[in-house]
Amino acid sequence: MTSESVTGIKVTGINGTVFDLVNGTEGAVLTAGLGGVLLPSFDRQDTRTARAPGRRVGGIKWDPSTLRARVTVADTWLSRPDGRFRKGAAWIDLDRTFKGAFSPLAASLVTVAAPNGPRTLRGRLEALEDVTEGGGPLRDVHGRADYELTLGADHPFWQGAPIVLDFPYADTGAANYYGPTNAAPPFVISRANALARATVLNPGEAPAYPTWEITGPATATVGVGDHVTEVEALATGQRLTILTEPNGMDVTDAEGNRAWSFLRTWDFAALPAGESSTVLAGIVGGGPGASIRMTVTPNYLSWQ
Repeated sequence: MTSESVTGIKVTGINGTVFDLVNGTEGAVLTAGLGGVLLPSFDRQDTRTARAPGRRVGGIKWDPSTLRARVTVADTWLSRPDGRFRKGAAWIDLDRTFKGAFSPLAASLVTVAAPNGPRTLRGRLEALEDVTEGGGPLRDVHGRADYELTLGADHPFWQGAPIVLDFPYADTGAANYYGPTNAAPPFVISRANALARATVLNPGEAPAYPTWEITGPATATVGVGDHVTEVEALATGQRLTILTEPNGMDVTDAEGNRAWSFLRTWDFAALPAGESSTVLAGIVGGGPGASIRMTVTPNYLSWQ
């Protein structure tokens, strides 16, 4: 990476702290660039037969990405403009906060700001090696430590800014089928919400799976192309979240409880990379407050 192409690299830790590793405004600065952040490794799922020449590509199996960085934990004139650089107990507290931003059990967020837009990667701690010259107990005296940081991502891709589409409830009216002067009991046909369709471009370099958030009162239908998922009736204010990405596939209610029983049928599909796809969302028998939100996050092979 060069300063001409990257305007910011920030880490948001599992403890909620944010470190600007380009400017060092929080007391930690990137000193040797990032490594292992380009194309993730992969295996082709090819089929070869004696009946035909060449091969048939059945897909690609992407390996998890690994990000490596050398970071110096020390104050600079940007983190301490008054020149009162932290040492001793104050520096130990800074060092503890930095190390507490990472864990092998939960992922930290790395955000790179570049001319092509922000790219993010979530990685769990794989290694944090102290490479401070001289080592020993003098780090707090000097107020400095150098670390080789390695983060392993569960998801192989860098991700861009989410694309969000909202399909709110709209009252389309109703009519008495027999007419207002007929003596028969009223029989009302309501169009409710017609099935809405939208064309969505996935600008990424890999398929991207949508997340659907459905709020009642409504019975809903959502999907990509011919792949349709039907949701049972939700009460007023009841919310259902459907994650269709294979590594995190789940259906939960507003309290985070699993709620697969609300799916009448399901058929999840991705938006192909670099293509426009038709997404659909329908609210049947809805009322005020009902809505459907689709969120899809593009996947990229690198931060560039």
